[in-house]
Amino acid sequence: MSIGTTDLLASAMKWLSWREGLVGRNISHVDVPDFVPLESKRTFAETINRQNETPPVAMLVTNDSHLPGRPPRNDDTKLDRGEPKLNGNEVDLDQQLMTLTEVSAQSQLASSVYKKNMQFFKIVLGTNRG
Repeated sequence: MSIGTTDLLASAMKWLSWREGLVGRNISHVDVPDFVPLESKRTFAETINRQNETPPVAMLVTNDSHLPGRPPRNDDTKLDRGEPKLNGNEVDLDQQLMTLTEVSAQSQLASSVYKKNMQFFKIVLGTNRG
């Protein structure tokens, strides 16, 4: 199964958004006692390769009044243990902020590549008028 450039960029932005939320969650819990931060188990490349391996299983709805249900949860996070503070919290704020900066830079790059890709399609289709 091959993935097109547009699909790859859209998946990258979705994954980066998810990872940014994960880091934001860790930062927001910096003062919560006994909180252990979470980190992604996989890189983006591993996530994309994993999506190509196993097709998702659709839930069967047998009655229109039933809710569609949720697919089995993929636990793509792991504990990111650090040095515990006096209250047991293990969030390393400096590390989390560096990760957030890295994710932000990657998001900006993916967004600009996506924009250039769309401009290329407009040129090819002859609809790029400004």
